[in-house]
Amino acid sequence: MRPTLTAALLSLSAILIAPAALLRAEAPEDAAVATAADVVGTWDGHVDVFGQQLRMIFKVTRRDTGDLAATISIPAQMVSDTALDSVSLDAGKFVLEWKLVGAVWDLSINADATAAEGLLKQNGMEFPAKLSKLLAGEEVDTTVNRPQTPKPPFPYETSEVEFRSRADDAGLVGTICIPEGDGPHPAVVFITGSGAQDRDETIFDHKPFLVLADDLARHGIASLRYDDRGVGGSEGDISRATADTFAGDVLGAIALLKEMPSIDIDHIGLIGHSEGGIIAPLVASRSPDVAFIVLMAGTGVPGGDVLKVQVRAILEASGVQPAEIARQLADQKKTLELIHDAERRDELTEHVRGALKRQMPNLEEEALDEMTQAQTAMVTSPWFVSFVDHDPRVALRRVTCPVLAINGSKDVQVVPSQNLPEIRAALEAAGNADVTIRELPGLNHMFQECTKGTIDEYAQIEQTIHPRVIEMIRDWIREKSGLAAE
Repeated sequence: MRPTLTAALLSLSAILIAPAALLRAEAPEDAAVATAADVVGTWDGHVDVFGQQLRMIFKVTRRDTGDLAATISIPAQMVSDTALDSVSLDAGKFVLEWKLVGAVWDLSINADATAAEGLLKQNGMEFPAKLSKLLAGEEVDTTVNRPQTPKPPFPYETSEVEFRSRADDAGLVGTICIPEGDGPHPAVVFITGSGAQDRDETIFDHKPFLVLADDLARHGIASLRYDDRGVGGSEGDISRATADTFAGDVLGAIALLKEMPSIDIDHIGLIGHSEGGIIAPLVASRSPDVAFIVLMAGTGVPGGDVLKVQVRAILEASGVQPAEIARQLADQKKTLELIHDAERRDELTEHVRGALKRQMPNLEEEALDEMTQAQTAMVTSPWFVSFVDHDPRVALRRVTCPVLAINGSKDVQVVPSQNLPEIRAALEAAGNADVTIRELPGLNHMFQECTKGTIDEYAQIEQTIHPRVIEMIRDWIREKSGLAAE
């Protein structure tokens, strides 16, 4: 389940920061008056967010009119050269504003205009910020360190493929990895979480499906991962898709694998992450071609119930006060009640607007209108309504193939205590005797080692997937596919 889903329900900005404690910083003692010419250039720095440094790069220019303009890049969050709304310089105070996320950088510049220090103020919170000005001609490195991302050359074959969805014949594109050596090889189809995602399930420059596919291929397991509808070269409108649509996409991927001589058609499995962990059992309950499934942070209760617990868990982990948590839960409850009644759409729109206003009281009217429209459209989309209503236990009770279900103990998006017991109970009701369920200590929704498990940590953590998770998935699939232990 992508962070954007949580952001929409909580009325939070997923960019920059999430709510937590109030932090303050003092302006530098050597603040002095700077000119517009002094601030033109590239400023590289960071904001301290909950004990972690979030890097930000500003490029300041001067228009023909003499006014200042600026762009912002946040490498860890895939924000690149995004225009800010205003830049001002007055008596040594350097102020930059980004209205869409309710952010203002209120900075003081030092005597020689080489550094600026102050606060990022966002929706009633304040975070220490420091910037340093680069020398003329100095290059800024915006790469993000992701040491687990595989680099070519690869000791296995990769190829671009196309196939048709069994839901509506939409064309989907992806990558197949075929191990070295004599086949046929067992294979898996990867199923992404919520939101429009690419075949690697890229989030904050992490590529978890690429990392997993690479390891599996190196150990004798083929895979197919593909771009979601409307992403890359894939056709279709994801906002109008439902669980049944996504199941049809997976069935199309399985059909492609069955046509390939290099694939062992008796050992084709599925790996679903988050919402993909809902789709995998749905497909397995319908197709005898599925030999096993791996559920990575899959859900075991209806989506609406998942979201209620999710919101509380995220806010509590972020240090939000109980009264504010209660208010946001009440806003969420009413939103979920209104999305099913088309005749109350105006009431829903006003409710969403009010919730946003309460969350971000300093948001300007134009930005408030844009966010209201976007969030109202999202929560009334066929995809979202179907997610809220879908009960994965119905399909799980019909799954008889081997199942590995894993969850991080610090997952605040799919809370393990809510979901793992329900997954187990549903599979047991099906009489499934080959079920492995593990709650993994210290890991978040992305299966990274973490401190709190909150969404703001995902981008800051260099690890993409904990090595023990990769090993667990690989060894389990090899066992279920009849491959010799390594």
